[in-house]
Amino acid sequence: MYNLAYMEAEEMSVISDGEVELRDARVYELGYLILPTIGDALVPQQVATFKKMIADNGGTEIAEGRPEIIELAYTMEKIIDNIKHSFDTAYFGWIKFEVAPEKIEGIAAAVNKESQVLRSLLFKTLRENTMPVKRAPFNALHKKSETTESTEESAGAVVAPAPGVSGEEIDKHIEELVTPEA
Repeated sequence: MYNLAYMEAEEMSVISDGEVELRDARVYELGYLILPTIGDALVPQQVATFKKMIADNGGTEIAEGRPEIIELAYTMEKIIDNIKHSFDTAYFGWIKFEVAPEKIEGIAAAVNKESQVLRSLLFKTLRENTMPVKRAPFNALHKKSETTESTEESAGAVVAPAPGVSGEEIDKHIEELVTPEA
């Protein structure tokens, strides 16, 4: 039932006769797409069903992303009552939770049996918040202040050629740079 080849040694211990006991709860995230035909009113009930599945398997919720209707990157199909349906939108949400590793397969199977689920993804993650925080890059802030200062300085100023350089010399140099070599 459990693929032990992918587990790290510190995650398990051998009890006797090849039996394996899994240690400590792990943090997982369930990402899901709920069919758009369910309607706004029933989405919270479906999310409550996911949470109950997790709790029934001894899991505890850590964080949640409330489901929102999104446009899908491509059309997804699902067979419902022997009829193929195509969907371009779905409710996307996620739940981060902690549960014993031996319980995760049961949760995944239960989620996949739900008729209102278009697609789901269950993976191991970190307890910490992994959402990136948008910050303005330092270079962009620095360049903006330089541009503002130079714009203010040159707003009413007339630019004169450098001393000792004539306009003809500048034109000749520009011509050399622009003319393609044969």
